[in-house]
Order: sequence, then structure tokens, then C-alpha cells
Amino acid sequence: MHERAPGSTPISATTLDAILSATADGILVVGGDGKVLLANRRFAELWRIPDELLSEGDDERLLAFVLDQLRDPEAFLAKVHELYGTAREDFDQLEFKDGRVFERFSAPLVENGGVAGRVWSFRDVTARAQAEAALRESEARWRRLYNEAPVMMHSADAERRLIEVSDYWLRSLGYERSQVIGRPVAEFCDDETNQRVDAAWEAYLRDGRVRDFPLRFRRADGTWRDVLASSVAELDEAGQLVRTHSVFIDVTERLRAEEEKRSLEAQVLHAQKLESLGVLAGGIAHDFNNILLSVIGNAELAADPRLPRSEVVRHLDDVVKASERAAELCRQMLAYAGRKSFRVERVDLADLADEMRDLLAVSLSKRARVVRSLPEGVAVVDGDPTQLRQVILNLMTNASDALEGRDGTIALRVGVERVDIETARERFSEWGLRPGEYACIEVEDTGVGMNEETRRRLFDPFFSTKAPGRGLGLAATLGIVRGHHGAIEVESEPGRGTRIRVLLPSAGVGVVVEPHGEPAPASPPPALEAHVLVVDDEPAVRELARTVLERAGGAVTLASDGQEALEAIEADPERFDVVLLDLTMPRLSGLETLEEIRTRWPGLPVLLSSGFAELPPDARGALDGVRFISKPYRSRELVEALNEMRRSR
Repeated sequence: MHERAPGSTPISATTLDAILSATADGILVVGGDGKVLLANRRFAELWRIPDELLSEGDDERLLAFVLDQLRDPEAFLAKVHELYGTAREDFDQLEFKDGRVFERFSAPLVENGGVAGRVWSFRDVTARAQAEAALRESEARWRRLYNEAPVMMHSADAERRLIEVSDYWLRSLGYERSQVIGRPVAEFCDDETNQRVDAAWEAYLRDGRVRDFPLRFRRADGTWRDVLASSVAELDEAGQLVRTHSVFIDVTERLRAEEEKRSLEAQVLHAQKLESLGVLAGGIAHDFNNILLSVIGNAELAADPRLPRSEVVRHLDDVVKASERAAELCRQMLAYAGRKSFRVERVDLADLADEMRDLLAVSLSKRARVVRSLPEGVAVVDGDPTQLRQVILNLMTNASDALEGRDGTIALRVGVERVDIETARERFSEWGLRPGEYACIEVEDTGVGMNEETRRRLFDPFFSTKAPGRGLGLAATLGIVRGHHGAIEVESEPGRGTRIRVLLPSAGVGVVVEPHGEPAPASPPPALEAHVLVVDDEPAVRELARTVLERAGGAVTLASDGQEALEAIEADPERFDVVLLDLTMPRLSGLETLEEIRTRWPGLPVLLSSGFAELPPDARGALDGVRFISKPYRSRELVEALNEMRRSR
């Protein structure tokens, strides 16, 4: 108790009573004999003491009333008795049966240099105590969750040093808590992880959080665990980092399973490719053997000296027809590979399909009812009309086959579809479609339908559920659609029919494909007034070119590869008017030879030739302005191309 300053005015009883009434604490003053000397109104309110009990002045009843409210009255009395024997101050808390909590402060009442009693101060801190208890319970729950949850968790300070780790974190990585607390997180990660964390750190601080960030942790035994981290940054009022809290999901086994799945899928795909290659090789061999039988047989018959000329010509015509069938087979294979030549035109798919009515009438089953929906001017593309007719014909004949001779319906529709980013990613990711507008050809049948295995192999060359297979029809369709930068979608279930949809970039949307001419009709070639250097690694091709060009009146020099051609030109650069150059050759390729000719003899025209129907995509930029002719070509087509190049020199 503080003594009054010397010379100060004594406090009146009225003033003292006003002070005691204004305080928020309950004040009780008890004399050395245990009698209550003073109690303010707040004391009575806090202890809920009735007015009549206060006015009676019965201290024993008052004490009993107080003790009856307390959770531990014996401890209360023990403390009171202890303090009355000392002159020290004391502070503690009282807990009530009804959940209230008071802070109790006690100090000796000093008069004339001696202890004359004690002054007790009581303050209701129930709300604060409850909040503190709730906080402790929350912290305890959080601690249980932190340590018992089956996920790895850790907290780190602003310098990225570990300040707390969960029990599961320790078990998963095989460490003791004393081995990790205070150490930098980077010590437990690989170099690649640390580099990525450093690169993403500023964005993390700016956003305050990150989700599913891939990390690698090193276990105590030296092995590695792959995890996905989700973390939040705790900042102070100034926006400075205080600590980070992170949760980690171990995805090591999942990644290992995914890798094993990818490996298995790759093996299955490889096996499927080998199977498809075997079917393709067998189908091509079958068709080419039939063609070669016709060629060899008719050639042998034509060589018989006893035959009249008319019979020789007939057999040679059959050889030419068989060769044309071989060329068509090659074109179908190139279409399947997406390497077939294109004649690009603006095509209305509705008009195209409508023009095919008569062709489809004789190609489809007589028991098929064809339903058409062909709105004009809606589905318009830039493409090759001949190849697009082939797509429609192949899809329609496939639908007709699916009816298996029974009555059924085939629907042929054209329209447009808008492909957004999500659709392109989910439905057409393997096709590489870009968002935009696409024209659509849809063929739907009520046939037998297909199971998953048949759907998967539908476009394989020579594949069929009915031996020996239909050939390259649908395989060529796949290549044509790819060549037009489109996509194919197939829906089918056994017994419920099939729907095939072909999407092609609407006019003006797709990539423009370089047009190439089709073979000219057979007729005698025009005269050739040029000296041609023929460069080809195939002797039969060189000799055929020599014969054709010399009969047309030209002069011919042969070279078996690019190096030999360069040596011939270097020996006499003015000797040659034009070069017929094969694209694929040993030693020095056609592209390398062309580059040398352009550099050293820029005025010498070059006509490129290849068994592919068009130039390789990676070569087109280097071949701007170079004329190209695809094999097999007719004699007239070759001579006309050489004459044109000679005249343009």
C-alpha cells in the first residue's frame, strides 16, 4: 500500500466511496480479526451477493455464500489463511462452478507500520479465460492434426529453415526431429528442385500461396521421394515474410505406376504397330503380286514373235493398265501416310455429296435407305475435291458393309462445328486441332456396330473383321483427313450402329496446301530440244528417262548420284540445258546437289523428282521456286515440264 505524500490533503470518506464505486474491480477489505471492514458495490455484483446479506453484517454467512460458488473452496480458504500470516502480495485465479473465472489480487493493509488486515481485489476475466482456453484447445487440435494427419507437413522461417515438421514428415523421410529442425529446406531437395523453387519464389511471395508444386525430397537412406507441395506464406503487417506452412502429398508410387503404364502402353503400341505393319505388308504384297502377275504374263505374251501386232498392242495395253493399278495403290498408301498430292479448290461439301448420288446408288447395298441432310453454303472448305469424294465414298461403303445385307439406314450429313480450347484439348488433342470453325461430314448407320478393339483398328491398312480385308480404303481416308489438317471422331457400340464424323478446317481457316498437277492422259510426247542431265540412283529409271527423252529428240547424259552429276556439270557447264534430279539418293542427296547447283551455276534449271507425291515438309522452304514432278509420271508430262523449264531459262 502506498503512503500518502507529506503535506497532501487527506481523502474524505465521500471521495473514497466515490473512487471505490467507480472502479471496475470488486474491492474487499478485511481486518486482522477476519471482520469485513469495507466492500464496494462491484464486489457484491461480481459475487452476486444479495443486498440483505450485505446489510446483515454476518461475515460467516457471507463467507459461506462465497465458498459455495467456488469449484475448489478448500484451496480458497487455504490461500486466505496462508496470506493472513504474511505481509506479501499475491495474485492467482479463482474458478467458479458455473464456469466463471476471476483474477484475485491481495495485498496487506498497513496501518501505523503494522499489518492491520488485507485488501482483496477481484476482476471477472471469464471471457478472456474462455478465449485462452479455446485457443489452447485449438492449438492442441492443430498439433494433433499436424502430427497425426497422414500427410507430410512442415513450417519454415523467412530464411527457409525448418522450424517445425510433422511426425508423418519424419516417418516418411526417415529422420529424427533433432536432425532437421534449424536446417535449410534446400538441404533435403535435389538441385533441380531448388532451382525451380528459386525461380518461383517471387511469384510465391506475391501470390501468398502455391498449389501442387512438384518437389523431390531426399530420404535419410539416400533414396528420393516425389511430392506435390501446397504452401501458404505468413506475412507480417508490413508485408514481410514471417514463415511458410506447407503440405506435401507423396506421389512417388503414382509416378512410378504412371511410368510403368506408359512403358506398357509403349510396348503394346509397338506390338500393335508391328501387327499393323505385318497386315500392311501382307496386303500390299497380295495386291502387288496380282498386279505383277498381269504385268509379267502380258509382257511374256507380247514378246512372242508369232503374235500379230494387234495382239502385241493389246497385251501391252494390259501391262499399262496393271501399272496404273500399281500407281493407284501407291497413291492410296501415300494418302494413308498423308503424303498424297493435293489440288486445292474451294469446295462446298453439300454440293460434293449431292453430286455423288449416282455413284453411291451403285456402290451401296440395295437394302440401305440413305437419308441426307446437305444444307448448301454451310460446310465449305479449301481442299482437294477428288480426295474428299473418296472420303465420303469410303465412309458410305463402310456404313453399307456394316448393315451386313440387312435392311438399315445410312445418314449422310454436312454442317459446321465450333471447336473451343477445351474441346480441342479433350476430344482432338491427338489430331492437333486448333480452336476455330470446322466443316463436318457425318456418316451414321444402323449396322452391327463395333467393339473397342475394332474401333481402335478401324483405320489400320487392310484391317477387316471379315478376311481377307478391304484394303486401304479407310486407311487412305485417315491420311486424306490428316493431309487436310482435320480430324476423325468415331462413336460405336456393338448392336447400336456407328457414327463417324470428319472435321475439316472451314474455308480460310486451314493451312493452304501446295497444289500439284495430276498425271496427264496418255499421248505421244512433244519434241524436246534440250540436253538433259538425268540424275537418279535407280538404273531402270535412268534408262527409261534416256529412252523417252531421246525419242522426243533430246540429248541425254546420265548420272547415278549427286556427286557424279556435279562432276559432269563442272566438266562442261554450258553443255546442259536442264537437270532432272531425283530427291532421294546415296552419297549426295538431291537437296544437297540442288544447293551446290544453285550456288555454283545459278542459271541452270532443275526439275526435282521423287517417288513421294509431294515435297517433304521440312524441304519446302529450301525449295521455293523449284519445279517438282512426282513418280510415276507419263512421258508427255515429263517432256512438257522439261521444255517449259528450258524456255524459262
